[in-house]
Parts: sequence; C-alpha cells; structure tokens
Amino acid sequence: MPVRYVSRYTPPPARNASAPAQLAARRSHAAAYAAVAVLLLGLWLSSYSFLFPALLAVVLLGATGSFLSSRLNPFSTSFYLTTKPSWSAIGVLFLSALALGALAYAGWRTGRVPGFLHLP
Repeated sequence: MPVRYVSRYTPPPARNASAPAQLAARRSHAAAYAAVAVLLLGLWLSSYSFLFPALLAVVLLGATGSFLSSRLNPFSTSFYLTTKPSWSAIGVLFLSALALGALAYAGWRTGRVPGFLHLP
C-alpha cells in the first residue's frame, strides 16, 4: 500500500466576515459580571461594617492584577491560554475595586458605620 504524505504547507485563512467573531470568542467578559455582583454584595454589606467593602476591594484589585498579568506578562502561565479576559472586563474589575474602596473609605471617614460587626 503506498504511503501518502500530507503537505506541511497550509494556505493562509480566507478573509471572511467570521474573522471578528473568532477573535471575539477568544476574549471573555465573564469577569465583568462577577465584579458587578461583588460590587452589589459590597454595597449591601457596607451597612454592617466598612471592613467588608474594603476586603472585597482588595480581592478585586488582586484579580485585576492577575488578569493584567495574563494579558501583558509573557512569564505568566496564563499568558498562553487560548481564552483571556477582555480589556473591558479588566476595566470593570478595576472600577468596581475603586468604587468599593471609596465606599469603605467614606464609611470609615464619616464614622456612621461600625468598624466591626455588632449583631444584636
């Protein structure tokens, strides 16, 4: 039986309308929805203590740094993933962290919200 070899040359992909859709599939916006949920949770928990939104702000800032690393740092293992967080999702994470940090600072500055959880 003769052996049939496959050519290593692959022609460049044809330019079509589905190219932007393929590019968009490699970017994920899921972190933005989670950041908005954490922001709403921080707003609700801020009535109990200003420490809750401060802690959530630190968590969101850490996630923002991790996502930036996955987009910019070639030494990061997540840099080589096929699906990365979108720039808009990273922006929403950062803005949510800033909003929670401002909320925590306002609660601490005014003194209307107790520092520690005091349940009746």
